[in-house]
Amino acid sequence: MYSWKLYIVSKLAAAFIFSSIVFATRSRWWALGFVLLFAVWSAANYIYFRAYSLFLSWSVIRIATNLRGFSDAILIYLDYRLLVLLLPAIVFCGLVWLFPKERKRIWWAFGVCLLAGIGCCMRMNYLIHTIRNDVIGYRQGDMSFEKLLPLYINEIRLVQDWESEYSLVQEHSIAGYLPLSVVYDIKVHKLRSGKDVVLTDEEQALMDSLMPQAEGPATPDNHLIIVLVESFESWALDSTEAMPNLRNLRTSEHSLYAGNMRHQRRYGMSGDGQMIVNTGLLPIESGVACILYGTNRYPSLAEHFPQGMVVSPARGTWNQGTMTYSYGYKALYEPSKIAWHCWNDAEVFSTACGLVGSMEQPTCMQLITVASHAPFDRVKKQWEGVPEDMSDEFKRYLTCLHYTDSCIGALVDTLRAQGIWEQTTLVVTSDHTVFGYDAPKHNRIPFVLVSPHITQSIEVEEECYQMDIYPTVMHVLGIAPYGWAGFGVNLADSKARAERRISPQEAYRISDKLIRGNYFENSLQKGE
Repeated sequence: MYSWKLYIVSKLAAAFIFSSIVFATRSRWWALGFVLLFAVWSAANYIYFRAYSLFLSWSVIRIATNLRGFSDAILIYLDYRLLVLLLPAIVFCGLVWLFPKERKRIWWAFGVCLLAGIGCCMRMNYLIHTIRNDVIGYRQGDMSFEKLLPLYINEIRLVQDWESEYSLVQEHSIAGYLPLSVVYDIKVHKLRSGKDVVLTDEEQALMDSLMPQAEGPATPDNHLIIVLVESFESWALDSTEAMPNLRNLRTSEHSLYAGNMRHQRRYGMSGDGQMIVNTGLLPIESGVACILYGTNRYPSLAEHFPQGMVVSPARGTWNQGTMTYSYGYKALYEPSKIAWHCWNDAEVFSTACGLVGSMEQPTCMQLITVASHAPFDRVKKQWEGVPEDMSDEFKRYLTCLHYTDSCIGALVDTLRAQGIWEQTTLVVTSDHTVFGYDAPKHNRIPFVLVSPHITQSIEVEEECYQMDIYPTVMHVLGIAPYGWAGFGVNLADSKARAERRISPQEAYRISDKLIRGNYFENSLQKGE
């Protein structure tokens, strides 16, 4: 990953092009306005990149409403380095202000600045192509003029390895990323339109094996409660005492626990995590499925239940108003305010506890927590048991998880008090990790399943995947004959874990086709 200095250099390169505006117009107001807008744009990208390792693309802008209630997760990244990025624009505006109000166009200066800017962008492309050793194939052969062009995208590589191509696109520059993302999307849709959405014979045969024929979804004899804990990493449960309630649940005789599970979200973040758990599908290769394909027909856990409800902490995030019903739930409970407001975890779980009394028929309930969302400052009083040798960031993180754990304990107590705990299957898992890939422990999420259908504690030690959650829950609830088995395996079956038929890479590729082509609209049996 490049240092912040190199990012700033790459972004300032584009400023050469924008600064030429001052020579191409007779009015300084146009130049001042344009440069100031570029400065604001650069600042926004800098902050967003530090928060999510991404620049602002057209896809990101389209889902900007998902920041409601999460502004603190972005603003925390304001620091002195932002001034370094903005200082050239501030100085430039000061110099422009000293220029005469009206002047002649200096076209030769415009040309010099334009050529300088393009040259800097091409130089940046050269650095990307030659320094990034993980992008296999770009280092083969001599660099062509085409590869040096600012908007160069290798279409063949794009199809073969979208992730490397996308990471290459995102690291060009702040100014270049937006047009590059537009070009990328155009080429993606061009390359994947028409026949590309159709499954090959081999893929169709695989899908036939994953869609057992049945008259319709069976109705479970248990309630199902799914708790998606924001940014929950396995080490916090395995090696600390931050979550005593969940630790007791994971060691009970009716539990299945997998602590070595890889998350599989992409750029949809929490929206992707929710989709994987509910449908057994993986995210699409470009864009965010819940935003672009929210009205698709999806397989889901919830549609097996006569009752289903989602309790969400934020209004409008990840297209929840649409996805709740696309995933087969019957009702959505969320804050009534549209402004920048989030429920805390206590409000989420108290709402859920209030709904427990209405669970007269088998019910699927999904709860989404928010306390452990970065920057981990939603819980003010530090947990007394936090290890002293940890950094302040990790202390805040564990404090937030301890708070969420107390809410989970209150929910279990309510279920027991209502006399329905023995008829309830509880799933506690995470949407994704949060601390990156600097150590193996930060690339794992936990999966805790507690059910009366499990009579002996099961602990899965080998590596598994987020896509395994869906088929495991289906098997435990006894509704496996439903017409979609998922790409993962039943983690309660040691033989299935050892004989995985579908690799994550293959599951990603086929999921992309299934979602974009709305495959389940006609092929999935609709049980009432």
